Amino acid sequence: MTPWRAIYDTSAILSSMTPAPNRGSIIWHWMESGVVEPIVSDYLIDELVASIAEPRFRLSRDQRTSIITEYLQHALTFDRVPPSGAYCRDPDDIPVLDLAIWQQVDVIISTDPDLLDLDGEFAFRIVNLAGFQAMLTSM
Repeated sequence: MTPWRAIYDTSAILSSMTPAPNRGSIIWHWMESGVVEPIVSDYLIDELVASIAEPRFRLSRDQRTSIITEYLQHALTFDRVPPSGAYCRDPDDIPVLDLAIWQQVDVIISTDPDLLDLDGEFAFRIVNLAGFQAMLTSM
C-alpha cells in the first residue's frame, strides 16, 4: 500500500500528547507503520518545537529532542515553501495550506476548526483524527 502523504497539523500532534506524551498514539502508529508519510516544513517543525516546550507537557529537553528526532526520521521535510495564494480565517494556517498545495498531499490531519472548515475546498481532505481513521477503515 502506498502511504498517505499527510500533514499532521501541530494541533493534532498535541492532542495526541494530552494529558501526557504518548508516542504509542495513533499518530505515531500511522507514521511508524508506513500508513502515513508525514510532510513537514521548517515552519511546522518550529511550531511543534515551541509547543512541546510548554510547561503543560512537562517534557525535559532530552524528551523533546527525542520526540522531534523520531518524528523527523519518518517525515519528508521542506525548508522553503512557496506561497500558494490560499486564504483562510487564521493567517497562522496559511503555511500549512501552502505546504499541502505545493506538495500535493492527500490529507491534512488537524483538530483546528479553521482548517477543518476548509475540507472540500481543495484537492486534498482536511480531517480530524477520527475522520482519518474512518477514511482508513472505509478502504
